[in-house]
Amino acid sequence: MFVRVSTVKTKTRTYRAPQIVESYRDPDKGPRTRVLAHLGQIEGREAQFEKIITGLQKALGKMKSGELVFDDSKDFGHIYMLDQAWAKMKLDQAFKPFISKAQVQFNLEEYIKLMVFNRICDPRSKLGLLEWFKGIHFPGIEKPEHHHILRAMDWLIDNKNNLERSIWIKLKSLLDFKVELVFYDITSTYFEGEKSITEDDIRTYGYSRDHRSDRRQVVVGLVVSNSGLPICHHVFPGNTMDNQTVFQVVKDIKERFNLTRVIFVGDRGMISRDNIKQIRNLGLGYIFAHSLKTCTDTHSFIRKNKHLLDPEAKEPIYAQTKVSEDVRYVLRYNPQTARDMGKIREEKLSKADTFIKTIKKSLNNPRSRMTPINAYAKIKNYLQKRNITRYYLLDVDCFNRLLCRSDSYARQKDRLFDGILALETSDQELTPDKIARAYMDLQEVERDFRCLKGQLRLRPNHHWTEKRIKAHIFICVLALQMERYITTRLSGLGLSLSKAIESLQRMKLGQMVVHGNKHKLVTTPKSEHKKILKELQLQIPVMNKIKM
Repeated sequence: MFVRVSTVKTKTRTYRAPQIVESYRDPDKGPRTRVLAHLGQIEGREAQFEKIITGLQKALGKMKSGELVFDDSKDFGHIYMLDQAWAKMKLDQAFKPFISKAQVQFNLEEYIKLMVFNRICDPRSKLGLLEWFKGIHFPGIEKPEHHHILRAMDWLIDNKNNLERSIWIKLKSLLDFKVELVFYDITSTYFEGEKSITEDDIRTYGYSRDHRSDRRQVVVGLVVSNSGLPICHHVFPGNTMDNQTVFQVVKDIKERFNLTRVIFVGDRGMISRDNIKQIRNLGLGYIFAHSLKTCTDTHSFIRKNKHLLDPEAKEPIYAQTKVSEDVRYVLRYNPQTARDMGKIREEKLSKADTFIKTIKKSLNNPRSRMTPINAYAKIKNYLQKRNITRYYLLDVDCFNRLLCRSDSYARQKDRLFDGILALETSDQELTPDKIARAYMDLQEVERDFRCLKGQLRLRPNHHWTEKRIKAHIFICVLALQMERYITTRLSGLGLSLSKAIESLQRMKLGQMVVHGNKHKLVTTPKSEHKKILKELQLQIPVMNKIKM
């Protein structure tokens, strides 16, 4: 007996039907075959035929224990999404011309992708990455080597300038937008320990945005487009001041990215007359915020327009004045913000007054061991923690008496500035509200910094050479670009990247061993998985099209 497949073709379809037949000899006609059983059409009944095959194997005793083994299962869906998004963002094309010139014996791009994907999914040290790799399906690398990871980092930072430019050209063409505003801000990231500190080390003490002045740090400057995508980044020694970084960054934007009509938007710490002059010399515009408390020009501007600032207004109020032919000041007053700021301040001051009265009462108590010096230290510590020291005149006089009273001038001065934003700009076309909106969009950089330090875990940085420190930061910024792109695309679903990863991680790729033969299987995508991939304009994974 044997199996034969009968085939019938029509104009539109082909039908197949298996038959069980046997051979026999007819005395008159010679060898012949006859059909013992006709099993019907295969199409649409594949599962039933699988059961028949399994039943026959059991009947023959060939389906023994151990011959059907579920051998392995790895996380698949989230890596598949990131791999497809990498190609969708044309990052593979951005890297290709430079990787083709690299003299290495391993797949550089796949190692870089591996480090970037790890930052997004489960940030670990480069050694920890090797352990994480064991639980995922990453088709580009069979077994990563630690020394290849380090060599890929070295290559990455050596080619940083060209790669950043190439990546930005691809992203810009993909998203089809014009860069008219460039946002720039800096943050710091600190290091634990003093390992291998050298005299000219980039890790130095400086002003810490993380409130860790006891730790060495580096300063990271991030340039972001008006679409919210990071364009490039810079790494400076930890003791670099904000305004010392501006010219280098602006010059780089102009030369490396060939940006022409661009308005540079920076925070208060960036402004200096030298910086403004340099920006203008490069042919770029600027929007900077003035310090409300230290700039005399700003004080004069606010006082001249004080009559316009109605505390009972429902909408923000704008004012502007021309300082020179190509410079103007813009003032934005938000009455609701002013009310909120005043309310918060008064609540703090009321609590502080109560605390001070308690300390003075204890000081005047003959049974108390409180001294004027102790009282002074307690009050000062309380005020400093709440950032309200300036509202009080606090001292211990030559007669060892505690002096503490409210500073009415400081309180009145701050009330004048509540809800006010004072800006200087070289742009003569944008309306005052758009100038203010452009500056307030600078918070997009702050959002990126929070993502870098939070989800992508810029810190701790486990490297100690300058080259590897910078390479680690570059990898984090690449991950940030992917995070920003994917999150923007998922906004229609109201999903963050982390939620999408959590969902897609439930898609597994397993390995089944049947009679010694290995078979790869992917769990069927759920409706939520299909929605995510569809929103990102990515293909639903099909078994025979998945890279193994």
